[in-house]
Amino acid sequence: MTPFSAVFRGAWDDTRYALRLSWRARTFSLVAVLSLSLGIGANLIVFGVADNLLLRPLAIDRPQSVVAVFASQPGGQYGPLSYPDFEDYRSQSRAFRSIAAFEVTDLAVGSGSDSRLVTALLVDGRYFPTLRLRPVRGRLPGADDGWGATSQVAAISESLWRNRFAASPNVIGRPIVVNGRALTVIGVVPQAFAPILGAAVDVYAPLALHAQLLPNEPPLADRDFAALNVLGRLDSASDISTARSSLALSARRLDAALPRQSGPRSVTVVPATLLPPGARKPVATVALLLLAVTVLLLSLACVNLANLLMARAAARRRELALRAALGASRIRIVGQIVIEGLVLSFLGAVAGLVFANLAGKAVLSLLPPSPVPLVIDVAIHGHGLIAAAFLAVVAALAFSTIPAVRATNDNLVDALRDSTLGAGHGLTAARGRRRSVATQVALATVLLVTAGLFVRSLQKARSVNPGFRVGPMLLATIDAGPQFPDPARGRSFYRDLVDAVSATPGVRSVALVDRLPLDAGNQATTFVIDHGAEGAADYNVVSWSYFNTMGVPLVQGHTFSASQASAPEVVVNEALARRYFGVGQAIGKRISVHGPAGPFMEIVGIARDGKYRSLDEEPQPFIFLPFAANYQSAMTLAIRTTQAPLQLAPVVRAELARLGARREGRTGETQSQCSVIRSSHSARAHVRVTASRAHGGCDVLDAGCHNASTRGAGHSWRHRLQHTAS
Repeated sequence: MTPFSAVFRGAWDDTRYALRLSWRARTFSLVAVLSLSLGIGANLIVFGVADNLLLRPLAIDRPQSVVAVFASQPGGQYGPLSYPDFEDYRSQSRAFRSIAAFEVTDLAVGSGSDSRLVTALLVDGRYFPTLRLRPVRGRLPGADDGWGATSQVAAISESLWRNRFAASPNVIGRPIVVNGRALTVIGVVPQAFAPILGAAVDVYAPLALHAQLLPNEPPLADRDFAALNVLGRLDSASDISTARSSLALSARRLDAALPRQSGPRSVTVVPATLLPPGARKPVATVALLLLAVTVLLLSLACVNLANLLMARAAARRRELALRAALGASRIRIVGQIVIEGLVLSFLGAVAGLVFANLAGKAVLSLLPPSPVPLVIDVAIHGHGLIAAAFLAVVAALAFSTIPAVRATNDNLVDALRDSTLGAGHGLTAARGRRRSVATQVALATVLLVTAGLFVRSLQKARSVNPGFRVGPMLLATIDAGPQFPDPARGRSFYRDLVDAVSATPGVRSVALVDRLPLDAGNQATTFVIDHGAEGAADYNVVSWSYFNTMGVPLVQGHTFSASQASAPEVVVNEALARRYFGVGQAIGKRISVHGPAGPFMEIVGIARDGKYRSLDEEPQPFIFLPFAANYQSAMTLAIRTTQAPLQLAPVVRAELARLGARREGRTGETQSQCSVIRSSHSARAHVRVTASRAHGGCDVLDAGCHNASTRGAGHSWRHRLQHTAS
């Protein structure tokens, strides 16, 4: 027998013995396995989320050669590009094999009661060739494949294919209604693919259909309309530094030809990842903190098991001495005890994998919903299995090595007599147990202090004034565009909807808002001061009642008028007023967000500074544009109530149905029917990108409301009802 085979045979015999011993001491083994499963499982949950968001490469061919391109902008270096700028960069840069642009948006899929809101990408013809994706069904078009304004086609996600089309093999060529337009399905995108920015995307439509699908947005040809995300695949002879230099040169050339009042152009190039670059650092910080806590938890479990193993080794003192007397070497006896620890540890790792899968899904189900769905895969993959095996080995060595060494330090004669412990051994064992208990107490104290710090951090976050009133609200995100493409009819619809909901018992106030505070994303713009300089600020489109409904106090002036029939008005925050006009000097001044030619809006109110992107941000300039003068088809109806908010959801659906029927000029008895659709993606979940005190404990309903008259006519709404609680 070779030395290797002898070692293998001995290890196999020790493993079988360890399994028999574990079965005989079932209570001890159960306690050990449960303790380890909690420690290992907690580590796997944190590692799995961090692996998915930070470590795992994109599910595309050669992901290391794909980069994301951003325009530097005031307040952050990761901004979108305009389509004209993108085309100039694409034509001038030689560092890329291909470069593509896409816009993230929400679109309504289906019609009637089957309509629901989904996240979609409008992509140019180079998007799929750049990523080199292989479709599940059909084909993914390329740049020379008719991906233009006349191509009424779309690709869908594998999830949408399975849920909406029942995984039909004949899905290719079938029509799908997107924002009221019939498109033909030509391909199915694999579910494993998570687009850049991590959005859970269901529909991919041509960017050339932008004007048809999003008629209320500025045209892509507008160089001031920056809405595109850009990614590129580097040429084999180029690296990321070459791409940065090439695009920087293109930006300087573009500035020389088309200078901007807001300052020179600047481009940032980073590796393409699931998360936006600006989110990676805070996510990594949180992941490291949570990982430190879970490692402490596993260490506490290991110290506890080391104590138990030392106690069991004392009970097995005669057995181990007899094995030594029969010729077993000290290394063999230590190896036997370590293998017993490895068996327990691997059983704990298996239980930890089960715990991580179940607990991970449960934790994600408790997270608040997000207006921008983010793909979080909590299933354990290859990296997770490797991490589980590593933790099992480390844990086994941590809790079994010291008891094994101590168990072989006995005096052989005293151990074989086994009447009472020798004085030396008793003192040594007692000191070892005291050290172990002291270590347990120290680790438990560290865990308690860490938990206290986390609680304190949460309390501190809750004490931050977000700049708006926190409390129960009902939020209904509606897009009137598919039914009311005419802005005048859309304004009239929203006005009647606000009036009808405001008259409902239990409703305190109602407002329209484009983006809620602290929701994902931000909207930035430059503005021109009348006969003055240019500035930059984030902005939001809101109705006149927004400040009262959201509890945003006005420190000076008043809100804008409801109709905007007089001269255009605008409200700004204190930070903008201080920076560009001085304290108390902004009221009556005029600004324009459309360039020096205007139209200019008079500042009639100053709102108190609030939190717009995150709770830890410094006061940033902000503009509140009036909805009456800046119509957008997709708005959120914010309803402040005196009762449980979800009780008003049927009222909102009924008003949507009633107003839609009346606007279409239908007569006769109207019956409304709403179907609720909850998105579900196996081990994936939709989570909020940025936390908000205003949106805790939310229920999100993607609902398509169908309204039919006695003549059988119907129409559809895309809206999302969302209940928020303080």
